[in-house]
Amino acid sequence: MLSVVLLALVGAVFASDQACPMNGIFGYGPKAYDHALGVVKARISKPAPDFTAAAVVKGKFEDITLSSFKGKYVVLFFYPLDFTFVCPTEIIAFNDRVSEFRKLNTEVIAASVDSKFTHLAWINTPRAKGGLGEMDIPIISDLTRQISRDYGVMLEDEGHTLRGLFIIDDKGMLRQITMND
Repeated sequence: MLSVVLLALVGAVFASDQACPMNGIFGYGPKAYDHALGVVKARISKPAPDFTAAAVVKGKFEDITLSSFKGKYVVLFFYPLDFTFVCPTEIIAFNDRVSEFRKLNTEVIAASVDSKFTHLAWINTPRAKGGLGEMDIPIISDLTRQISRDYGVMLEDEGHTLRGLFIIDDKGMLRQITMND
């Protein structure tokens, strides 16, 4: 089953990710969140919540729609914010291994509640200076926070998301959910 292979590849990406030196500072790290999920549309074995969102794709602004990826698996992951305590290492790790995912007929999409302009600025910042550098995966902007709410990762009281990873199969069905702070 391709979902299991993708989960193993996702695990390899995280295992290769260097420990984040920023964890535990800026009030982030081990912390108890009062995370009331509310109405969450993302459910295992059900269609993944569709969306259309502004994104940075290969350095340019585009609108992308989840349903346009039907026929391919999708690894959709959320991270809290650009240019802050979130370490770019996991985003870079997914980007640097995207060819392995594509060999498995899988696209990788990153998402946060930042604007497309902030995403582009972070991409244009060299990795040596805390930026992402050139990216081969789209980074979507969820300014309305509706996509984050639909997927159950939005921390309303914090104004940003949990880290969340979702594997969506080639028919648009949600197969795997992983969330952490």
